[in-house]
Amino acid sequence: HSVDLLDVVGDVEYPGHLASITPHKARIAGLSDSDLFIRNSAIDSNIVQYIKDVVPKKSVIISSCAVYGNSPRILTEDSPLMGKGVYADCKMKLESSIAKLPKNTYNTVIVRSFNHSGPGQPLGFFIPDTIQRATSRKLKKAVLKNANAVRDFLDVRDIVNAYGSLLMKDNLRHNVYNVCSGKGISTLELNTLIQNRLSKVCGIPANNDIQIENTGTEDRIVGDNSRLVSELGWKRKVDIEKSIDDYLMGALV
Repeated sequence: HSVDLLDVVGDVEYPGHLASITPHKARIAGLSDSDLFIRNSAIDSNIVQYIKDVVPKKSVIISSCAVYGNSPRILTEDSPLMGKGVYADCKMKLESSIAKLPKNTYNTVIVRSFNHSGPGQPLGFFIPDTIQRATSRKLKKAVLKNANAVRDFLDVRDIVNAYGSLLMKDNLRHNVYNVCSGKGISTLELNTLIQNRLSKVCGIPANNDIQIENTGTEDRIVGDNSRLVSELGWKRKVDIEKSIDDYLMGALV
């Protein structure tokens, strides 16, 4: 069952700690960096305290690829944690708290999930926002900031499948797992793909009137999923085109 993690949760044998408030969502809500840190820290503190008090059979703790920071290399679970910003700080603090729990008493696994999307994702994320701009009758020239930024996207259904597999498998060989596709796609490439899927699936002409802005700084976060694949046999089932198509069918019907 779902609960508000700002509250102390009930008696659950297999709690799953699902994400936190993202910086983008915090800006939309008018939250300052200190507000974001306080709220996310409260969520994290509650789940850690719950694990200590109840000692559940197993807990999946959701961290983030944000802990790695930008890197030209494919990121493995052993890559240094160089994340910057309040959100990354919160996730690194959470991981540190979990790592201090005695392994012979507390059965936990940390998951570093990378970017994900899919049907039902709200506004405030790249794919839904791009689709909204493209389908708006008041469409203006789109500005694509940092078009060369590269991210690793998965469909949310593949993410959930990975979480479930990690939760139910006994005797995991590691304490931390990346959940990612292992492939990077730039903001510009993703925007072009969305425009093409809009045209093919919905008959909406592609919008090529885009103002491209690049910061000139390195902005690449792509993960290595070999640990998840080799140990659990996990496979990506929903490619990015299918993910976008399913979002469109749900959002525009």
